[in-house]
Amino acid sequence: MTIDVKSLKHVLSSIDGDFRTQIKQRKWLNEIHKLFPVVQRVMDLFKKDNGVYSAGNQIILDECRCLWSRITVMKLFFEHVSLPHNEFAKLISLKCRAMWLGLGKSANLKMNKSVKMLVKILNDMNMNAGKVYYKSGIHKCGMCEERIADPVMLPCEPEQHVFCKECIEEYFRTEKARKCPTCKSEFDDFQCKEQSKVSAAIAKHNAFRQCCNSFFMEVISQLCFADGRPPSEEVIKMLLGYVTIDSKKQKQQATRNVSPFPEDCIDPNPVVRSFLLQLLLQSNLEQVKEHVEGYLANCNFFMKGSNAVSICALFINCLEDTYYSGVSQDSADNQTCELMQDAHGKLQSAQVFFTRQNINDSGSLSVQLLEAIAQIRFAFTILIDVIQQHHDSLNIKRLLSMLLKEACEFCKKNKQAQLYLVRYMYKAYGRDAINQLRDDVQLDWILPDELKVQVCFTQMFPTVYKLI
Repeated sequence: MTIDVKSLKHVLSSIDGDFRTQIKQRKWLNEIHKLFPVVQRVMDLFKKDNGVYSAGNQIILDECRCLWSRITVMKLFFEHVSLPHNEFAKLISLKCRAMWLGLGKSANLKMNKSVKMLVKILNDMNMNAGKVYYKSGIHKCGMCEERIADPVMLPCEPEQHVFCKECIEEYFRTEKARKCPTCKSEFDDFQCKEQSKVSAAIAKHNAFRQCCNSFFMEVISQLCFADGRPPSEEVIKMLLGYVTIDSKKQKQQATRNVSPFPEDCIDPNPVVRSFLLQLLLQSNLEQVKEHVEGYLANCNFFMKGSNAVSICALFINCLEDTYYSGVSQDSADNQTCELMQDAHGKLQSAQVFFTRQNINDSGSLSVQLLEAIAQIRFAFTILIDVIQQHHDSLNIKRLLSMLLKEACEFCKKNKQAQLYLVRYMYKAYGRDAINQLRDDVQLDWILPDELKVQVCFTQMFPTVYKLI
């Protein structure tokens, strides 16, 4: 295998590129696509059996990974930002070379140095784009320091400053005068109206940033978490900063957009943020829990505000999803048994937590509470799914009996959990599944007394009947 890795290193080391035009970028990209199967074959051999290569060759292979990481970053950048958009290509053509040289031959996106360098290059591109679209450059509102919404341009001289309409109106009311927060110029007759020219410039700039955000997310998923190994603690800490942020506009912590740009604060796409949090939970659960605990410490009341609910729900949902990730790729019955055993253990763990804690205490919002809720939801989901699947396996029936007993005991002590159990069954399997509970002596305990008398089940679940 010595020839393979040494040859691969020679090929990867010799790759360079002139990225000044889209034509040259496409030509470079075509060459990389031809090389991809060869690189993949060598890398996969090590994944299957790390004893394939000697210690010396493993060092060479690590060098090849760094070289390939640099190439992959450029490949993703061209695919997401430069090649699909002629206008964007002109904005970043000169910076492509800087990105290539900045990453260098030791690029490692699991380490803080490479990630910080990439973020810096992207922010340089962002600053340049702002100046191209608007002569003085518009990157963020000077008051809330977030991406500008409903832009209002003030008639300042010589430079006209731009703010969010909501922010500047609030400033005028607070100051009881119409003046610029930045340069203090005063204008008595000015009306806060959104200017179409400025709005168009900001829309173009936002579109550029969104393409860069998509590229950045691909880098995180493909390189920061490559080979099933987590990045360094410094990188994890930085990525956790993309989950929440202190929002001046909302005067509290808010959810963040996954973006290298500090002004892209509020996340319009919770799916992306959820994917990032799942990656983080799978790589370093304790560090994520510490971050969420720090966020919760800033909440004065239980479930205060929509952002608190959003973060709690995000954490619970992502944590619940990670419980499925460790299931072995075995037969369906064995997978079901494994899930049921895990569900039983997690429900017992949640029982212990709720026995010690008074969940009605307004000061009880904690990571431990959210983790217990995730455990309950996971256990109840597995329970209802197995009930509805009607398994014949004696082992599954034995585990089901154990899980049913544990769930029944828990629901006797926690009415909200019982209502969640019914709500999930109704949502996943419909009205008929609920009606069948009445006639099953082993399962009728699932249906609360006040719901047993219901004739119509279409409107029986108010929003309070759920765990987050």
